[in-house]
Amino acid sequence: QAPTDDGYTHSSGLLRMVNANDYVLVYGDFVIDTSHGSTSGSYFTAGVLEVKGSFTQLSTFDAESDRYNFRTSGTHK
Repeated sequence: QAPTDDGYTHSSGLLRMVNANDYVLVYGDFVIDTSHGSTSGSYFTAGVLEVKGSFTQLSTFDAESDRYNFRTSGTHK
């Protein structure tokens, strides 16, 4: 896949936050663009993701991936 104008392209990386004690602090910008979307559930069901910069959700993998690559549920904040 060719990078976007911003230089980003998808990866197969996966961030899972499923425990109440999960905490990720991003001091800068957070960009998510992964092919690991889930139509059957969420990888973000608990814990806190704190982003000090901007949050960007991309879908360079395919047209549907942005719908599922940051799908939250449960108590996730």
